[in-house]
Amino acid sequence: MRMYGSSPGHSENVLISADGLTSMNNEARIPEGGFALLSTTSQNAALAHFITALTFDPYQELLWTGNNTGRVVSFYGAQLDKYTAFLSSTNSNIRALLASETVIFSLTSKRLRANRRQGISLFTHMSDHMTDLTCMHRLSDVPHKLLLGGNQQQIIQFDVETQKEIRIVSVKQKNCLALRSNQKFLFSSDSEGNVTLRHLTTVDAIHALQAHQGSIADFDVCGNKLITCGYSPRMGKMAGDRFIMIYDLRTLRSLPPVPLPMAPSYCRFLPSYSDGRIMVCSQTGELIVMDLNEQSSQMPIQLDTNGFAITSLDVSTSKQCIAFGDQTGLIHLFSDRMEPIFNENSWGTDFPDPVSRILTCSL
Repeated sequence: MRMYGSSPGHSENVLISADGLTSMNNEARIPEGGFALLSTTSQNAALAHFITALTFDPYQELLWTGNNTGRVVSFYGAQLDKYTAFLSSTNSNIRALLASETVIFSLTSKRLRANRRQGISLFTHMSDHMTDLTCMHRLSDVPHKLLLGGNQQQIIQFDVETQKEIRIVSVKQKNCLALRSNQKFLFSSDSEGNVTLRHLTTVDAIHALQAHQGSIADFDVCGNKLITCGYSPRMGKMAGDRFIMIYDLRTLRSLPPVPLPMAPSYCRFLPSYSDGRIMVCSQTGELIVMDLNEQSSQMPIQLDTNGFAITSLDVSTSKQCIAFGDQTGLIHLFSDRMEPIFNENSWGTDFPDPVSRILTCSL
C-alpha cells in the first residue's frame, strides 16, 4: 500500500510506503570477515538519476538517499523497502544528508532544508554565505548546531533551534569539502590535499596535515588514527593515489602508507572487530575490507554496477552495513551478516495504518 499526500505549506508530493517487507536475498553468502551484497534497489524505478548523497539514519532503521534532481528517498531495513520520498529542491544536487532525532536535513549548494521523516517540510534556509556548499556536520555535544562547509572559504555555524547563522568562520584553506570529528578535534579536508585539525568550539585551525598533492577524496577518523585517500598530479593530470595514508593523531605524524591494487575514492573505518579494520572503494566499484594491523594482500570485490561509477557511500553506525549509490540511481547494500541492523538500539519507525478493504455488494 502507498499513501500520497501534500506537506502543509507547500504543494510537493510526499510518498509514504507501507508495502509489506520483501524477502532477503537467500542466495547471498557472507565470506568470513568480509562483506557480501544483500539488497539492491532503484531509488526511482521510472527515471534513472544518479545518487549524490547517502546517509544511514543513526536513530531509526532507515537509509536516506538524495539524487541530482533534488529528490530525497528513504528506505527501511536491510530489505531496502521504500519508506518516504519528497522533493527537497528543484533540479539541484543533494550534496549531503543528515538525520537528527526529529529532522532530516538535506543540503544543496545554496540552501539547507529540514523535513520530518514523513516528508513534512519544516523550514528552508538560504543566505549570501551559502555559495557552493558540499557538506554538513553535527557535533554530539552541541546537537542544536550544524556546521556547513563547501567549495568556499567560509564555514557556517547554524543554529537549528533559532534557524539562524550564529557565526561565519573564514578559513585560510581553499575550501572545506568534508567535515568529521572526534572527541578532541573537528577535521576538514580540502582540494589541495590537506586535512586540517580544528578547535571543536571555535572551528579555528590548529594543525594541517598534507596528505596528498591533489584533492582529498575521502577521509575518516577512529580513535587515534586518521586515514585518507586522494589524488596527485601525474603527467599533467590528477590521478588517484593507489595507497591509503595513515596518521597517528597523538603525534600528528604519518605512518607507512598502505599500498593498494586500485585507487580508492572512499575510505572508512569498520571498528566492530578491530580498531584497524577499514574499507576502501574505488569509483569503479572495487571494494576491499582489510585490517591495518595485518595489511595482508587483499583482492578487491567488484560491485556489479554495469560499468557505472559509484557516486556516494556510507557506513551504518553498527558497522554491519555499507551502502553504495551509483550513476544509474541504484542503491547497493552490503553486510557482513545475513540479518544486519543499522543501529544497535534503533527507535521504532512510524508506518501508516493499512487501509481496510471495504466490501460492496450490488442490489
